[in-house]
Amino acid sequence: MSWYPLVYVPKDGTTWEQDWTNIIKPHIDAAYAKGGKPLIFMATWRWTSDLQGWSTTDPRANWINTTFTNGNHNDWIDAFAAHFKSDGREVWIRLFPEMNGDSGSDRPPYQPGYEGNTSATFKAAWIYTVNRFRAQMSPNTNLKFMFDVGSWPSAGFWGTNPTTFASIYPGDAYVDQVGFEIYNFKVDQPLDYYDCLASYGMYTEICASIGSSVPIGISECGTIIPSDGNAQRKADWIAQALNPYNLMRIYPRVSSVTLWDDQRLYLGNGKKLGFEETTAIRDATVTCLQLYKNGY
Repeated sequence: MSWYPLVYVPKDGTTWEQDWTNIIKPHIDAAYAKGGKPLIFMATWRWTSDLQGWSTTDPRANWINTTFTNGNHNDWIDAFAAHFKSDGREVWIRLFPEMNGDSGSDRPPYQPGYEGNTSATFKAAWIYTVNRFRAQMSPNTNLKFMFDVGSWPSAGFWGTNPTTFASIYPGDAYVDQVGFEIYNFKVDQPLDYYDCLASYGMYTEICASIGSSVPIGISECGTIIPSDGNAQRKADWIAQALNPYNLMRIYPRVSSVTLWDDQRLYLGNGKKLGFEETTAIRDATVTCLQLYKNGY
């Protein structure tokens, strides 16, 4: 499956209708125009501005687990369910994404460990939200849910959060795919292609906690540019680590991969990569994708 990802971050002062018209619908159109499937990182809380701090008029406490199970956000669910149902095309969302990691102030409000959230309240919020979406969309089943865990190997899979994957997993009936992330955080070390092995413990924990028929995907992966600005090493990492012969040997149950690049095409000093550098990265990516397409 070819994912076409989007980070959806609702802002204060906009309505769900405006977000659908200006953000979600154009993204779905673009994904299908490019021959892919939309995969939406669904941030289920409002910010003052895109990725720049928490909202002061709609604080995070308004988006903790119990606010979902109490029905406080039924308008949010129902508005998007109506649009997804009317649109009719298959759409994937990463609901409550990256709920693991440290319990610091910069973590999402639905994460276990924040403001009284527990593993049990998280699971209840997930099940409630999925059930509400499905009931509103019935008989349509074109909306799919990815249970997505983040990757912070420098702090360990769960950081300082004592939760385990099994304790927060809502069950196979409420999940269409489980996703995990792979990032190369060792770009200044030689032969760093397989920093993707840092996620192996996460992968084995997932496999032990879900049914054998549940698909597993890499929901985000990528590598930053080394501090010396050598973009070729980024291309090398993509060519090696994402080569299906290598990746499938480590993660045999993985059935999809999403390359997440965004601002990582920029150097730390603000200089954008030149044509030759971006071409090397593009060519390495295309080579891997062709191998997948051809069944390697």
